[in-house]
Amino acid sequence: MSDTEDNFIVDSEVEEEYIPKPKKVKVKKVRKEMTPERKEKLLEQLKKGRETAMKNRTKTAQYNKILKDKEKKRVDDILEDDYKSRHNKKDMVKENEELRNKLKLFEEQPPKPVLETIKEEPQVVKQVEPVVKLKEPVAPVEPVAPVEPVAPVAPVAPVAPQKPKIINSGRIQTSFWK
Repeated sequence: MSDTEDNFIVDSEVEEEYIPKPKKVKVKKVRKEMTPERKEKLLEQLKKGRETAMKNRTKTAQYNKILKDKEKKRVDDILEDDYKSRHNKKDMVKENEELRNKLKLFEEQPPKPVLETIKEEPQVVKQVEPVVKLKEPVAPVEPVAPVEPVAPVAPVAPVAPQKPKIINSGRIQTSFWK
C-alpha cells in the first residue's frame, strides 16, 4: 500500500458501538415532617389568600360590569338620538308640506271683506301730582391735615452667592456648610 491509501478509513475496519450515556437520577432532598402547628398556620394563610383573591376577583368583575353597562348606555343614547333626529326630520318634512298646501289654499281664495266695526273705549287718564324730595342736612366735614411725603428708600443690591471653597480633602465648603 502506498502512503495515500493509508490515510483513508474503510467502514469495515471501524467497528464502534453506540453506548448511550447513563441518565442522571435526581436525588430528592429529605425533608423534615411538618409540625401540626406549622401545617395549621399554612392552611390558614392559604384560606386567607383564597378569600382575598376571591374578593379581588369579584371587585374587578363588578367594575368591568359597570364599565360595560355604561358603554352600552352610551351606545344606546347615541342610537336613540340618531333615531329621534331622523324621525323629527320626517315629521318636519310632513309638517312643511301641510303648511305649504294650506298656504296655497289661502292664496287661491279671494280675501273676505272686513265688516266688523271697531268700538273705541274712552281712555281714563289719571293726573299725578309731582313729588318733591327734600334733602337731608349733611354734617360739615372736618379738614384733614396734609401728609408729609416719605423719603424714598434706596434699593438694596442683591447679594451675590459665595463661591464654594475647595478644601484639601476634596469636599466643597461654603460659609453655611461646616
